[in-house]
Amino acid sequence: MDCDTGRGGQQMKQHGPYLKLYGIDLEEDRIRRIPPGIYDHLLADSATSLPFADASFDTIVAGELVEHIPAHELPVMLREFHRLLWPGGRLLLTTPNPHSYLVNLRQHDIFADPSHINIMAVSVLSGHLSETGFASTRVTGSGKVSRHPGERFPLFNGYGSYLTVSQKGGMQFSTNTDSKYNRSMIYSNECLRIREWNDKHSPKTNVPQSYD
Repeated sequence: MDCDTGRGGQQMKQHGPYLKLYGIDLEEDRIRRIPPGIYDHLLADSATSLPFADASFDTIVAGELVEHIPAHELPVMLREFHRLLWPGGRLLLTTPNPHSYLVNLRQHDIFADPSHINIMAVSVLSGHLSETGFASTRVTGSGKVSRHPGERFPLFNGYGSYLTVSQKGGMQFSTNTDSKYNRSMIYSNECLRIREWNDKHSPKTNVPQSYD
């Protein structure tokens, strides 16, 4: 979702050339600027109402998107993502961490960006995901800091952003390269660190892990 420059899709294609990627962005100008050969399909549309049948995708990736969605529209968008996923499918979201040390030290003011209208703590976003019907959610650190200590650094608020990986209840989908389930939708403002996402970020239990 919100495929922006196409960098996120490019990284996913490098990781899994067999993936069938659908890129969606609200702005048609961005769609036109994306280089050819990354996405199988491109569409300019809203994330709250998409022209796809139920259970059309195995994975939806939306990086640095939810903070731009008005609070009253967020549940609508999450329900739409849930509808579009296969049973066992995954939703990956990244968003700024409002409790980041850099934010608290005024070194990085995410609240100064007027487009950031819905910045949420982990517990708030995790609550929305649970209310939408996602069976489990894992949370790891994201952003630039994760390039160095990784995603499981014990001081979670050292991360400027965080990643939630939520799974829709139901059967597990196949990860075979010939599977009809290998359809992913990208709606991201930034390039996600997707390497190894297919295995490393798959929720293993139904017990959510969260940070305050």
